[in-house]
Amino acid sequence: MRIKKRWIAVSIISIVISIIFGHRIVTKTVFEHYCKTNVGLFIYEKVDLGEEYFISFPDDKGPGDLDERFIFGENMMLNQQQFEQNYIYDYMKNIKVSFMGPIYSTQTIVTRKSDSKVLGKAVSGVAYVGLFKALGSNKRPRIYCPKGQDEKGFYFFNKGHRSLLYHVFNKK
Repeated sequence: MRIKKRWIAVSIISIVISIIFGHRIVTKTVFEHYCKTNVGLFIYEKVDLGEEYFISFPDDKGPGDLDERFIFGENMMLNQQQFEQNYIYDYMKNIKVSFMGPIYSTQTIVTRKSDSKVLGKAVSGVAYVGLFKALGSNKRPRIYCPKGQDEKGFYFFNKGHRSLLYHVFNKK
């Protein structure tokens, strides 16, 4: 009788471990495929903007004090109010792409208001591995793509999102 109870306990533990690690393996496989096929910086149209779209840095602030998404060059930035009259800038919106993990696509999109044309987008991904997130736990083991950091220590996961406006728009 004792052997039967031990066998049942061992079987249950084995099944639980298989589910946890199997979920992790499948999530990583699906995520790697998603990263290879969907992640990157996509520029559909480059737009020249006139002087009215640009302002100098405020006197009391330097580049480190400003929202770097709007910085263009050494001492110039986009005038956010002027820009938002003609363009929509959706910054880092998460969209669930798979229940495995789950896996999210993080997208930043620039759209011209006059014709609703998407001018460019930056796409990165995040996957929650293991069942902890799926079961509602606050523990969030996760993986990102693209992976790594640049020479300044910025994560590549965020880099395309922060630089999207710079890649879509030029100063006339």
